[in-house]
Amino acid sequence: MADTHVLFVEDDDVIREATQLALERDGFEVTAVPDGLTGLEKFRADQPDIALLDVMVPGLDGVSLCRRIRDESTVPVIMLSARADSIDVVLGLEAGADDYVTKPFDGAVLVARIRAVLRRFGHASGPGGGASAADDEPLEGSGLT
Repeated sequence: MADTHVLFVEDDDVIREATQLALERDGFEVTAVPDGLTGLEKFRADQPDIALLDVMVPGLDGVSLCRRIRDESTVPVIMLSARADSIDVVLGLEAGADDYVTKPFDGAVLVARIRAVLRRFGHASGPGGGASAADDEPLEGSGLT
């Protein structure tokens, strides 16, 4: 089975690198970019299986990027944000996101949410399909627990 390709748009270098490593450790192929415009370009060029979008990124914010993706595709989208107010969650979901995860997040929970969304969209559960030893490890150095 080919790797599940994740597009990850996150402007914080530490979070982007730590999350990318955690996802790759779980067998996902990850394209990680720091801004929304590059994210849109990569989305169109790479046609990922799922997109993880931080809400507050430069260039084209995550909600606007989600809307643009929805204009072109039904690929699953998970929004990531430090903003947990109900209005922010509603805006993300109404823009077309399939899930909304607040920061800080646990790497194992994020992987489980990715797999759950992929199952709903008829994809395999993602690489490995189950828990890995890496699932219990926090994303070190990122403040993500």
